[in-house]
Amino acid sequence: MDIIRRMQPEIVITDLKMPGMNGLELIKETRREWPDIQFIILSGYGEFDFAKQAMKYGVKYYILKPCDDQELIVYLQSSIREIREKENRQKYLDRIRADIQKMIPQVKEQFLREMILGAGYTAEDMRYYRNLFGIRQESFKLIVLRPENGCDLTDKFALKNITFDVIRRENICLSTIVANEVILLIRPIRLGELTASLEEVKNNFLRYFKRDVLVGISNENRFACIRQMYQEVQECLKCEFYLDGKIVTKHDSAIVFSSRQAPFSFETYDAIADSVKTGNLENLTAQLDQFFETLQTEKIEIELVKTHCMELFLHIIRLGDPNEIGDYYRYLWKIGKADTLARIGGLIRPVAVRITRQSYETQTRKHSMIIRTMIECIEKNRDNPKLSLNWLAREVLFMNENYLGKLFLKETGEKFSQYVVKIRMEKAKEMLRDDRNYRMYEITRQIGFEENTQYFSQVFKKYTGLTPSEYKNAPRKTAEAER
Repeated sequence: MDIIRRMQPEIVITDLKMPGMNGLELIKETRREWPDIQFIILSGYGEFDFAKQAMKYGVKYYILKPCDDQELIVYLQSSIREIREKENRQKYLDRIRADIQKMIPQVKEQFLREMILGAGYTAEDMRYYRNLFGIRQESFKLIVLRPENGCDLTDKFALKNITFDVIRRENICLSTIVANEVILLIRPIRLGELTASLEEVKNNFLRYFKRDVLVGISNENRFACIRQMYQEVQECLKCEFYLDGKIVTKHDSAIVFSSRQAPFSFETYDAIADSVKTGNLENLTAQLDQFFETLQTEKIEIELVKTHCMELFLHIIRLGDPNEIGDYYRYLWKIGKADTLARIGGLIRPVAVRITRQSYETQTRKHSMIIRTMIECIEKNRDNPKLSLNWLAREVLFMNENYLGKLFLKETGEKFSQYVVKIRMEKAKEMLRDDRNYRMYEITRQIGFEENTQYFSQVFKKYTGLTPSEYKNAPRKTAEAER
């Protein structure tokens, strides 16, 4: 027995009648610790009772003394074959079990995927898979995490791993990825604790991958009701369209969607388009706020909301750079796939602001060119008695007189008529100070007053506070007045 404990052999050849402990006692004691050791009994006692008792302990070979070496060798070889066959069977089974264990994660994912897609598993199937997966609890919750469109498979695996880390792996029974959703079947966790954990998941994913995640949680239910829990969460996520990133539960699905049309008409879209076209960013911001606030308040059916938003977007992008319109059309697909109203707003607003700013810059350049043309025309036609806003609009620029007047005032801060008077009076002051001593009628002709010196004097005094003669004869006083 001491030798067996020390060496732990594969085969033991023993007698039956021995001092201290007989052969059967040795076999019985050894089997307790090493049940796989093979025994060959070599004894001079041929009584059947001994053989029968030995077989109870799993002994196959009972050799009576005297025996030759060849007979013993045959039994040893037979025992060795049995041992090796058993080892090989065990290795094969171990390899199968290892392969199965490697496949279990994939089997789990496939099972959950098929369950939520409506596979027809029987109650017996359910019991089999629960045993295979080692799932013992009776109630569960289902979580669906839906990242923003554009996430690739690597991002979704990252989201899954973040969730495993935060919620803790031991709380997650099954998980899978279907289309754009990460789906988890978890042990029941108190809702407040679970919501806090999922907020952490959302924040981590936003921090590292710059994308938001919609999250829905089912009520507790049985293992066989996975499909029902999934459909429940899908209804919850529909409500999240208006809840702007909130983690939603069955309670939140009480939102009632209105089937009536939103109070929008083509005039609404045209008014927003006008703000974009004229570069009025302030008006645009207020109009978009009102547009999305109306949708949020009315809780219109989601597909109808997307239709209105696409219509608005089309009105806006038609005013953009033709070279960029192809890129903008791709946004229509994103609007159609968006999960929340806030995300749709996040797609439309930046494009609208960009095109509005482009329009403003275009209008500014256009206005600046018009103003430069008007000023150049005033300079060239200073001596023209017909110079007026009406004449300039009709004969030179072929534009609306009122529009030109407002534009000139906005761009220069002066009325057109005041600016013309200023140009003419400055020229008159220059001629009055000239050493060539221009005559009054010469001055009036060159500034467009023809020879109406009296009217010129009135306008000059109103402009400078001095008559032409006073200005000419009192240069110091004039200089002080100018200052």
